[in-house]
Amino acid sequence: MMVKNEVEKLPRQQRKGNLKTKMDDFTQKKQTMEQEFLAKQKEDLEQAMKNITAQNKREICDKERECLNKKQQLMRDREACIWDLEERQQQEKHQLIKQQLKDQYFLQRHELLRKHEKSVKPGTPLLSQPVQSLPSPLVPSSVTSHFHATPKSALQLSLFLPGVWGGVPAPLTPVCLQEREQMQRYNQRMLEQLKVRQQQERARLPKIQRSEGKTRMAMYKKSLHIHSSGSASEQREKIKQEDKRQKAERLHQQQKHESQMKDMQAQCESNTHELQHLQNEKCHLLIEHETQKLKSLDENHNQHMKEWRDKLRPRKKKREQEMFFKLSEEADGQVPVSPTKHAKFVPFSSSESL
Repeated sequence: MMVKNEVEKLPRQQRKGNLKTKMDDFTQKKQTMEQEFLAKQKEDLEQAMKNITAQNKREICDKERECLNKKQQLMRDREACIWDLEERQQQEKHQLIKQQLKDQYFLQRHELLRKHEKSVKPGTPLLSQPVQSLPSPLVPSSVTSHFHATPKSALQLSLFLPGVWGGVPAPLTPVCLQEREQMQRYNQRMLEQLKVRQQQERARLPKIQRSEGKTRMAMYKKSLHIHSSGSASEQREKIKQEDKRQKAERLHQQQKHESQMKDMQAQCESNTHELQHLQNEKCHLLIEHETQKLKSLDENHNQHMKEWRDKLRPRKKKREQEMFFKLSEEADGQVPVSPTKHAKFVPFSSSESL
């Protein structure tokens, strides 16, 4: 309208040419302005797209960094939980093995004491139980014959009693758990054999004395017949002396048997006391062995836990280094760290907007 108003102000002859010129100039100017506007709009759009893209990238990086931090924290928590479970498992395993060892030794002590107490009932006098005259199952016949020949060596029977081998408690067996009964049977058998031997000696002594008396009387009568001397009073005196000698022999034999019986009973009592001492020693050795086992078990567990913790430190350090490198790569690159996720930006077409 402005161009048309300006042309109307001119003379009629100039209007047509000026109008055409003005219209061409106006059209060209309008096209120039449109091109500049479109170029500026395109530049503004590209700058806005760049800003939006950069903002989007920063948001994605921040989000993925946050996710990475959460993931690494979850991994730390997971590793810490695994390590705690491993340590707890090691502790529980150690306590279980230790308790099993304690229970095992407790049962051994209980069984040992029960068998020891069972062998002699309260109120029962020593060696009062009837025992069969059988060879002892603890020692061979050659050893028992040696003991029979030398009663004072009966204390060596304790060396054949099972239970202690080289200072270490041996496994408990039915034979080992009836030691006191076997010792009582052995002592009773020794006493019975001594009684039988003494009874045989007492039975043989009158026969020997009668035989010797007859022999001496015959020799005395023969000497009287040869020498034709001696009176009845001398014969009676000889007979009295022979009776006194026989009584003295019987008394001496009785005293010897009583002394042998006392010595044998004292020996049996000594054997029983020494067996009791050995049983007490076995109990003490069992306790000492248990203490040593528990101490060794604790030392091995502590050493194992120390080695486990020494190996755990490099694992923690390696894990932290891997996490630090991932964070450093993300901080340096400022790109999404997820390898499977790629940000795609579609360029804006200016022709479509127009």
